[in-house]
Amino acid sequence: MRSLDKRFSLTEAEGRFQKACDQIVLLNHRLGECVRNMYYDFAYSKADRVAELRRELFDESVEIVSGSDSEYSSDDLE
Repeated sequence: MRSLDKRFSLTEAEGRFQKACDQIVLLNHRLGECVRNMYYDFAYSKADRVAELRRELFDESVEIVSGSDSEYSSDDLE
């Protein structure tokens, strides 16, 4: 049962991570740098949780890579 709880947590964490990344794309186009950085930090913390759960559940080695602003484009919004 514990593994099922972790799988649910992983799915939830991945969804929140994706939503945070989507918000970063929007913020890059609409807000100042400080607010964008706050969301970036939030997304990074969610990515860290996803990596932790993947290590525990699947014994995966997950590397969290910081992306540049050029990786977030308006094409990602479509």
